[in-house]
Amino acid sequence: MGCGACCILWVQSFTMTVVYGADIGLIHQQLNQLLNPAACKQVWFQDVNKLYDVVLNQNLFAEDTKPILIHNCSFLEKNNLTKAELHCLKTLKDTDVVVTIYSDSPANALINDRAITKYACKPVTAKTIHQVISKAAKTLKLNLNPDLIDHLATILPFNLGVIEQELRKLTLLSPAELQDKKMLEAVLCDYQTSQILQLTDAMVRLQTAKALKLIERLFLPKQLTPPQFLEFLANELLLALMVKGVKPQAVFQLQWNVNPFRLKAIQSQYRFWSTNQLTALINAIWQLDIKIKRNDGLAIHLLKHFVLRFFAQK
Repeated sequence: MGCGACCILWVQSFTMTVVYGADIGLIHQQLNQLLNPAACKQVWFQDVNKLYDVVLNQNLFAEDTKPILIHNCSFLEKNNLTKAELHCLKTLKDTDVVVTIYSDSPANALINDRAITKYACKPVTAKTIHQVISKAAKTLKLNLNPDLIDHLATILPFNLGVIEQELRKLTLLSPAELQDKKMLEAVLCDYQTSQILQLTDAMVRLQTAKALKLIERLFLPKQLTPPQFLEFLANELLLALMVKGVKPQAVFQLQWNVNPFRLKAIQSQYRFWSTNQLTALINAIWQLDIKIKRNDGLAIHLLKHFVLRFFAQK
């Protein structure tokens, strides 16, 4: 499996390189093989005119000029390019630039142009998911036997970004717990119950009393379980991290199989939370999730304690 060749060094060649595919996790994996994204001038595509200005102003002959990395260049997904879009594409081809396109089917004008270097990120499939899981587990130093990988292949989605995030949770389990398929399914199960939105909203709005009352109301009658809530909240925080650097007007151009209005709401809700705070909370959620599954009788108490710590983060 893969979405390109082996790791290569970035060479100043003033040519256009395109990395495309529907799996953003695979795109980032390929980018890290091609170059150091942190050493590039990174741009999120908004419209053709603004992109053209960025490219036109790039001084190709300055010694300190950085390659441009353009994320989600969505106008290159369609075949009927306008005159302005064709002109922008022509300029990109003469620029030291790497472009990402969040689609498996970019424009024919791009695909058929031999002057453009292209890396197609082939989606994870039933034939490749075992290899993907094995590779991701090895990176995380997670010891998974073949039977366990077979089992994970039946419950994990075909998306590298999601697979990597889910496997990170397993690093919190003991060797014995890794062999417990029920524990694995409980830890990796993905819930998005709409009722939980009330609790997450109360927490983000720092409404402590309301949040604690909602815990009693939602969990004691067994309408929901604490792990369901934690899974949903962890997903929200991960999305908040992902959209933190995205300009609000660019959210609707992201193709993450997530409702863009939800992404915009998440971005707004967590705008005052730093990257470090979000990351710390995600790690705390995973640790609490494991602790709850080991001590189910203390679930509500542990969850209330976590919620109070959540407020203390601000």
